[in-house]
Amino acid sequence: MQFAIIRRLAHAAALLEQEQTCNILSVAQRAGFDNPSHFARTFRQHFGVSPRRWKTEQLRRQSGY
Repeated sequence: MQFAIIRRLAHAAALLEQEQTCNILSVAQRAGFDNPSHFARTFRQHFGVSPRRWKTEQLRRQSGY
């Protein structure tokens, strides 16, 4: 079960990096999470930052800042 969650989180992180216009709710759903709050909490526990913060940091890295 843990392996499946980690894979879904990795997929979500990739979606957040690749698709600048997607919102957190759609990423959660596409990664297989029915509850966006559960997704955000699980993401934060695994990566140490919220999905929104992750997306912001990735956009900064891609733009060179």
